Amino acid sequence: MLMKKLLRFPLTLVLLLFCTISFAQVELGDFSSIPDSLKVKTNDELISYIRANINKPKIHDDFIVYANALLEKAERENNIENIARANYYYCWISESQGNFEVALDYIEKALRIAKENNFGDKKLAFLYRKIGLINFRLGNFEAALNYYMKELKIAKRFNYYDREITLLLNIALLKLDFGDKKDAYRVLQINLKILDSLDKSETSYPRALEERIGAMMALGKNYTLFGKLDTALKTYEDAYELSKEKLPIESTFLKAGIGNVLTLQKKYTEAASYLDRAEQMADSLDITDLKPFIYLHKGNNYFGLKKYKRAII
Repeated sequence: MLMKKLLRFPLTLVLLLFCTISFAQVELGDFSSIPDSLKVKTNDELISYIRANINKPKIHDDFIVYANALLEKAERENNIENIARANYYYCWISESQGNFEVALDYIEKALRIAKENNFGDKKLAFLYRKIGLINFRLGNFEAALNYYMKELKIAKRFNYYDREITLLLNIALLKLDFGDKKDAYRVLQINLKILDSLDKSETSYPRALEERIGAMMALGKNYTLFGKLDTALKTYEDAYELSKEKLPIESTFLKAGIGNVLTLQKKYTEAASYLDRAEQMADSLDITDLKPFIYLHKGNNYFGLKKYKRAII
């Protein structure tokens, strides 16, 4: 969801920039671009390079060429698993370029191969997760929910509690978007119950704090939709106390959430300080997605304070 002036450069940097501007010109599936030196590399060498570079901010030609080389070799050797793996990498490349429909086609192809060749539930779960995420980014929320539920069944069977926690939160948020407040609440309670059952040490599950705060943020939204504003406020405040030292982004969202609830409670002066601070933090951390939410509730707040001109602005 988060992808990000040239005034004066030394000549060497200008030349360097010129050389890198042409990234991602190689087409997926263009086997003619594969140099002979890659055709003799082993599958492990090709895969190792791709894995080492897959999380870099920009996709360059060489990454695509390696993915093409993997698929070409896999098709030549009839290596079904690597054909599926190459389609996953093609999905990742297309997704990183914002081509979500194309990415979905590639990952669905990988899933078909995995099902037809009995790759096993653990690999299916990985593919379900990716398909759910891409459908979510496309706004296909029902499809996203369906695939998250498929992965959840597998996560439960193998006791992947970390995936189960994340999936339950995603499912709850989707249900909230559908207006299914009661079921969202039920799912969030299950999520928190699992978190409570874990060893409290961070070495046991380092993301436990982040997951708990995420669940509490969703619960706060849930209580707000139910009109239980006091409970929503307490939930947001408790989550903020947990997040303020280590998680600045979550803290910013929670400041905005508290300001929203206080505005709904008509505590306009108190709400203003939270919304102002949330806006400052969002600017500092470059959280552009939160700005419309803050502006909406600052407008409501100014309206409640009868500062109508400020509300319109």
